Amino acid sequence: MNYLKKNCAYAMLIVATCLISCSKEDGLSPEPIEMPSDGDTSHNPGPIVSPGTYTIKIKAVIKIGEITYDSIPASLEITSWDSSHTENKKSLDLLPGVNTIKLPKNHLKYQLKLTQWGITEEKTLTGPELEQSDLLTMGGIRVARKLKSEATYRFIQDEWHPQARTHYTYNADGTLKQLTFFKKEVHVQALQLSNVHKYEYQNGRLSIIKRFDGFSNLQGSTGFAYDANGGIINMSDKQSGQETHTVVKNGFLGGNGSIDIDFLFSNGHAMEYSMQFKNGNKISDRALTSTGATEGGSYKYDFYINPFVHLNMPNLYMSNLSKNNVIDQQKGYGGSYPTTELFKIEYTYDAQGYPEKVIKSYRSPGSGSFLYDVKTEFVYW
Repeated sequence: MNYLKKNCAYAMLIVATCLISCSKEDGLSPEPIEMPSDGDTSHNPGPIVSPGTYTIKIKAVIKIGEITYDSIPASLEITSWDSSHTENKKSLDLLPGVNTIKLPKNHLKYQLKLTQWGITEEKTLTGPELEQSDLLTMGGIRVARKLKSEATYRFIQDEWHPQARTHYTYNADGTLKQLTFFKKEVHVQALQLSNVHKYEYQNGRLSIIKRFDGFSNLQGSTGFAYDANGGIINMSDKQSGQETHTVVKNGFLGGNGSIDIDFLFSNGHAMEYSMQFKNGNKISDRALTSTGATEGGSYKYDFYINPFVHLNMPNLYMSNLSKNNVIDQQKGYGGSYPTTELFKIEYTYDAQGYPEKVIKSYRSPGSGSFLYDVKTEFVYW
């Protein structure tokens, strides 16, 4: 099973230390360093005596669409003016979460400029205002971008060969209207139309997804039922004469909790599927079938934007709920094993924090031998 479709790599950011300093609350970063006091100390070989510092906590928080990203790195530029009105500047990198910085008390005012994903916010504060602040949150708000298309390639004989392409179409209100799929056919160079998924709504909620083949023949559908709060409680899927019915127990609140899905298949078999979430991401899952087969996994994420979480694209496995992109996964199986296993994920991102490209590498679960690479490129409206 593929529970999450889009995933990613990131580089840890090192805190800049010098005249102004920054540290992460978890204590993994270096101790804060204080800014020197006013006055000429160029001829003083001894240690600088600080007149005191303001210790403040700061956190980058950006809201994209309806989702808040509050565990992200950011760049911070600090400008302060001392008693002689001399301007002092320093830039540093904030780590995800709450950071601690120290500013000299003998400066007159302080300007903080935070930047991430092309969003910038500035705040100018005096000393008394710093003393009254328990936590500074800086960032901004931006409308979520919509996917326009994604193209998939497979690396064969030192070249990337097109394998599939998906086009996204939206209604006037921004809701998803249609997915149009093209895929590689044997002995045909150009990608061929293979499937169309049409999204239909009732009372502002997605009611059914109808799936058609390339000749407009209805192949299947997935219907959704909701509780009073808009959470999915039932899903019914029809495909190739087979039916699957699910009951969803949703405890996914505020980015944390769990979702349990009970499956009943038309052949009489059943399955229990459970997912655990933390900070808006699925961190683990486990499936148990009525025949005794099991599958489970644990997942790690980047700090960037998962474009699929903003599109309202539910499916039977609720696999598009994480706000960030998976960059690593560890899977375990009981019973049968899949023929391929994903073992490496590498993302590149655009300036607004969205994936531009991901390369996924696959291997044989049994032997561990490398099989192939698949590249997906994303285009946004």
